[in-house]
Amino acid sequence: MLLGYTTARLKLGDYYYYGHGTDVDYETAALHYRLASEQQHSSQAMFNLGYMHEHGLGMKKDFHLAKRFYDMAAESSIDAQAPTSLALANLGMKFWLDVCSEYLEMVHKLGLDSLLGKDWDLYLMAFVAGLLGLLVLIYRARQQQELERSQRRQRQQELELQRQREEQQQAEEQQAEEQRAEEQAQQQQFPETSNQTGEEAELQDQQQ
Repeated sequence: MLLGYTTARLKLGDYYYYGHGTDVDYETAALHYRLASEQQHSSQAMFNLGYMHEHGLGMKKDFHLAKRFYDMAAESSIDAQAPTSLALANLGMKFWLDVCSEYLEMVHKLGLDSLLGKDWDLYLMAFVAGLLGLLVLIYRARQQQELERSQRRQRQQELELQRQREEQQQAEEQQAEEQRAEEQAQQQQFPETSNQTGEEAELQDQQQ
């Protein structure tokens, strides 16, 4: 029932959008698409609203809202991801074309050609290119510094591990020396016991 209701809303929107059996009415079409989008979360309705915002059909032309509806359509359905990706790519290109056109219009209004000369844009491009090159050099220098710091930390860790191994080896050697010294001290302290033990061993060998 819910699926049929969503399809009916989309059909009504299409009738008003394309003028099937009625006059073309983008605002009414947008109303039905919006209801299908908000109430039934229809990805097709979200895509249609994004397209209408992109071209200013029945509502104000707004690239940001168009992108929002395209993103919502892609999130709500896997099948909508391919067409929304193409629509977003086209929308991004239109956005930057509009930005460039606004920039050129602003330049024309300011009259920079008369103030800075005909080749001012070349100088600006050269300045921007030089600035980008400087940023790249700074970025690479920071990367090199980070790499050197990482190598120093690695060397310090290796030296620390080597020092710990040497300390452990020295501790083991010292413990072994102390144990030998203790055994020697015991032998020097009880020589008769050791001699008796040796004599008893000789007697046992003779009896056998």
